[in-house]
Amino acid sequence: MGRDGRRRRTEPVRRPGHRQARERGCAARAAGGDRPVGRRFRGVLKHRLTLPVRWSESDPAGIAFYPRFFEWFDVATASLFARIDEPWERCFRTHDILGVPVVEAGATFRAPVRFGDTLTLECEVTDITDRTFRVEHRISVGPTLCATGFERRAWVERPGVPDGRLRARPIPDAVRRKLGGG
Repeated sequence: MGRDGRRRRTEPVRRPGHRQARERGCAARAAGGDRPVGRRFRGVLKHRLTLPVRWSESDPAGIAFYPRFFEWFDVATASLFARIDEPWERCFRTHDILGVPVVEAGATFRAPVRFGDTLTLECEVTDITDRTFRVEHRISVGPTLCATGFERRAWVERPGVPDGRLRARPIPDAVRRKLGGG
């Protein structure tokens, strides 16, 4: 029972069609990992780069401050777009979008990163929907995995009026193909 005296549901809520959708997704991943499930795609594009840890990215003890990991995730995603010939400065103009802001993010920190270390950043586009895409990140120093994380980014159109509401719009098919999703 909860604090309000009501019985709490202990079994998971089942939605109609949820099991079938999950099974289709599992079958698609087993068949190659990048098969479409509706308008979603999974496991489609990987990218790697290296970066040095600068003094300005660390605290007085020489350990990288945790928000820097999210900056490195952003650098890796921008580098991934440059790799597919969609550098952001051109991509935003060409597709007439405001940008690809982060709408959800998370990280798990496993080992410290220190001033002077050389980071290996690996990122992978793991999910593409009509209007968003998910990028998963791994940060290592040598063989040591230091952090994992993810970003979900939206393809955001320019508002029609100044200070207008920001809205996600469909990712163009050409960009989806470059990201590996169709």
